[in-house]
Amino acid sequence: MITSRSRQNVHKEGSVRVTYRLFFIAAFALLASVVFAQEQHPKYIHALYDLRAARWKIEHEPGDQIKTEDDKAAVIKINDAVNEIKAAGIDDPKGYDPKLDTEKFQEPGRLHHARDLLMRAREELKDADNEGRYQGLRDRVLKHIDEAIHDVNKAISG
Repeated sequence: MITSRSRQNVHKEGSVRVTYRLFFIAAFALLASVVFAQEQHPKYIHALYDLRAARWKIEHEPGDQIKTEDDKAAVIKINDAVNEIKAAGIDDPKGYDPKLDTEKFQEPGRLHHARDLLMRAREELKDADNEGRYQGLRDRVLKHIDEAIHDVNKAISG
């Protein structure tokens, strides 16, 4: 005989199963969207990494730490480029970890390193997808990168 208590247990177990199913579906959808973004837009993902690394070099890396208005302007332009890419639904979930940065640069100094990273991001994007849903994205991002490079060059030259 089914009692009201056993009905409650059956109902409770059923709702737990539904909750788990919804959780796994949501997790799978999130993972699939990240993988899709990385597969479809690797140039934008690589550029995001370089942009974030350049921003970190300007803001945090020890060295010639006197911050100028040109430094601040470059960071604003880098943020504008990052935000353009993210607004298009492209993001790198790993972000930038400066502890993993073992890259060697040709010239010393955080600003020179930042400029090298910005130029690499620019090179990466010069033939990135700029059609359909991403119409104009590449050109907008390159404009921000060019402005950031200009500001970094002004900061380097003093």
